[in-house]
Amino acid sequence: MKVGLNTAVCASKIEAGSSQLECLKTWQEFPVTAVEVRGEYFNPATFTAEMTAIQQLAQTMHWQLFISIPAELFPAQGVNSHLQEVLTMATKYGITGVKYSLGTPTSSALAAIKPVLAEFPTVKVTVENQPTAAGQLTAVQHALQTIKEERVPLGFTFDAGNWYWVGEDPVKAFDTLASSITVFHLKDIHNRETQMLGMGDCNWQPLIQKLSTTVPVFLEYAIAPKDVKAEITKVTLLS
Repeated sequence: MKVGLNTAVCASKIEAGSSQLECLKTWQEFPVTAVEVRGEYFNPATFTAEMTAIQQLAQTMHWQLFISIPAELFPAQGVNSHLQEVLTMATKYGITGVKYSLGTPTSSALAAIKPVLAEFPTVKVTVENQPTAAGQLTAVQHALQTIKEERVPLGFTFDAGNWYWVGEDPVKAFDTLASSITVFHLKDIHNRETQMLGMGDCNWQPLIQKLSTTVPVFLEYAIAPKDVKAEITKVTLLS
């Protein structure tokens, strides 16, 4: 099983002033195959230098590199206006996975995005269920079906925690959308707060066991440094 870490793991350090690069350097001892940085955690003034160093570290560690973009791919006006810019950046830095919130895709937006995605064959764009009305199960199911029918090469990031914010059962959502999942964001939730795995309300273990071993599973919640390896182990023991 491919286990990865999202830099949300280091949220407290980053909020205190650490960079994502500094966070990633502390992960070199962990048995992970992928890392995911977050667009909102970068300082624009130092982005180029930091991203260059992250790329080099990822290459050294043989990590697959992902980035999470804090925006909808399909906002009300159509397709995210910065998509081409982001995909150009991802190609430059060896990022193979770019994640957006889903939004609400229309037929015209899906037609418009096809040629843009075709320009960047080395980057896989995924859409994620979000904690808004667009993240309701029926809305996500309809959107993914439309994407499939229109033959648009988008993947789907299943966020196990976000379903709680829209009053949905993540197990039901998983069973409904399993065939579309290409990336899995794992977190456990209680009273809309993230918990260590096994301490919340999500019956996440069967979901991980049902996943294809080719689907990367990212831990995406704040974890104390001393507990990170144990959280990874909880997932790898299921494979």
